Amino acid sequence: MSLLVGAGIGVFGYLGYQKSITDQFVQEGEDQLKLLEASSKVWSVWRKGIYSELYKEASKECPVEEYGENTKCNQKLLNCVLKNSSISPSLKGVGKIKLGKAETVSREVHGRMAPLDGVRLNISLRDSKLSILLENSCDKIFLPKRIYGFGPDKNPKSEFRFDNFERLIFIDKNLSSAKGKTIAQMKRVCASRGMQLLESHILDAAAFHPVDIRNNRPQEFLRPKLPWSRNYKSEFPYKAQTDKKFKFESKYCDYLYSKECIGKKDTSLPSWMGLKNPLGGKMEVVRNIKFEDQVLVPSSIYFSVESLWHQLGLRAMWNGKSFDKRDFVFSKLGAPALDDYSNLELGFRCMQEVWK
Repeated sequence: MSLLVGAGIGVFGYLGYQKSITDQFVQEGEDQLKLLEASSKVWSVWRKGIYSELYKEASKECPVEEYGENTKCNQKLLNCVLKNSSISPSLKGVGKIKLGKAETVSREVHGRMAPLDGVRLNISLRDSKLSILLENSCDKIFLPKRIYGFGPDKNPKSEFRFDNFERLIFIDKNLSSAKGKTIAQMKRVCASRGMQLLESHILDAAAFHPVDIRNNRPQEFLRPKLPWSRNYKSEFPYKAQTDKKFKFESKYCDYLYSKECIGKKDTSLPSWMGLKNPLGGKMEVVRNIKFEDQVLVPSSIYFSVESLWHQLGLRAMWNGKSFDKRDFVFSKLGAPALDDYSNLELGFRCMQEVWK
């Protein structure tokens, strides 16, 4: 017999038992309950990372600095915690639950019930077995339902807008590396996750800070040039352009990871809804359904703080197929000072859209 269970979002398991003798039924039931309790602890480590109870037990053996920014949905951290906490069968005083190692899972191998992106591990107690599938959904953010504007602020405010009231849209919080990848390859990566390459207007929606977050049907759309401020002329990128006495300070990297920030850890603040690096960092590639050839967000480490490219809604052109200079058009705002464009640090995000 098998039973589908959930220990929280993204956790799936199958319980089974082989023995059917009546006097063993109670024992098997107790074993299955213990496995379910253990699966809940496993899920908690996966979803909460260093904020889970089991991590407190394993913190000395699994120091947080070894796992980078993301400790949630972190396969390496999960395995370390499970090995060095009270759930581990190898530690003294722990029961006889056998715990496997979390390994990357794919839908092609494990069937349609498997997550598109996640890990699998097996636990067992005597004749009862539980297979746990954990989905990696920690890096996705939800686009709130409302009317949005898109494109640079010079466009007519009444034309460049859309809404997602009838859709559920999830977006990757962080950029994935795409150095040397064509757009077709990026699309295939997203498709392998059941997603699609992020669309240009969806990126703008996640980056422009709404006039009034409480009003999801606004009559006007401010399109601020920066993700952290509505007043462009009061901020340092504008002052860098206009003030001859302007001096760059390292604190500016906390807002815009520009050329001056190379070598410094990228701790720049996310957008209003949690999107990392809507400006600065890697040069982002998007899918543009309105202007098909405008697929690059140039704001990146290739431009100094005073560059006019450091504004939301602006796009450059790329054919998406190769990396010669002639394949790119950066217009009058300037091109990166590179001889070999194949070295461009490109990035991309995936999005998942569900129609209600």
